[in-house]
Amino acid sequence: MVMSCVLVAALLGAGITWAVRARVFTPSSPVPVLAGRTLPAATSAAATGHLEVQVSARSSSITVPAGVVISQQPAARSGGSPVMLKQGSTIAVVVSTGLPMVTVPNVATFSDCHDATAALAAVHLVGVCPPTAAVYDANVGIGGVVGTQPASHAPYGSTVTVVTSKGHAPLAVPTVSGSGTTWASASAALTAAGFVPVEAKSYSSSVPVDQVIATVPDPSAGPVAYGSQVTVQVSLGPRPVTVPDLVSRSPDRAASALTGLGLHVGGPYGPPGSTTVVSTSPAAGAQVPVGSTVLVYTG
Repeated sequence: MVMSCVLVAALLGAGITWAVRARVFTPSSPVPVLAGRTLPAATSAAATGHLEVQVSARSSSITVPAGVVISQQPAARSGGSPVMLKQGSTIAVVVSTGLPMVTVPNVATFSDCHDATAALAAVHLVGVCPPTAAVYDANVGIGGVVGTQPASHAPYGSTVTVVTSKGHAPLAVPTVSGSGTTWASASAALTAAGFVPVEAKSYSSSVPVDQVIATVPDPSAGPVAYGSQVTVQVSLGPRPVTVPDLVSRSPDRAASALTGLGLHVGGPYGPPGSTTVVSTSPAAGAQVPVGSTVLVYTG
């Protein structure tokens, strides 16, 4: 009899120990829906049922904002029925880290904005080509793609600026005029600097024949478009003078007219006592250089 009582007591003790360990007497609570809640909100919702939340993983998501629960284990329902957990149990959750980072493709070899934005769209990025982002680049033609901002990675679905080229930066026109300069030397210097030289002949009272007078635009004008045309003004020397019609004038008046034009007077030549100009050499209307001598004949 004593042995029976001892056995029963031992069995009862063992059963009670198992029951405690198995939380047979611990009440259960329904598992709340935690997906879609922020982690603090999910923790608060679980605590209402005396349940705990543990972050089992963090993962990027294109639909769930950063800090919000993506999924949970166990779920709130199974087979259409609420899932119950013993109070004090833990619900494992996966929390979003926000949008995943996408590798920005290298579009620097693309010839225009359209192709670059198409390549970005293929990896779920939005490409834009604002004119304000364009830069000068000596190696990329106008409208070609230089690169992107950002260059390596960007959040999924975010905007990436495509940097396009404005071509070569403007340059100052080199000085190619002055003593000893010629069309050949000026043309070579301008071509080497990236400009297109064009020759134009001009008269000059101060610059010798075949020497460069100036360029248009002038170097003082500042930078001009790379590859643009630069006119090189080459001297023809002083502008020729037209011999005036002096016939019927007196020798003195004829001489005054010629010297006023920068010409020298030869003569007058004619019979003694003649007082009227009958001709000149060169004749009236002829073009002669400044400083030339015009012979005056009287009759």
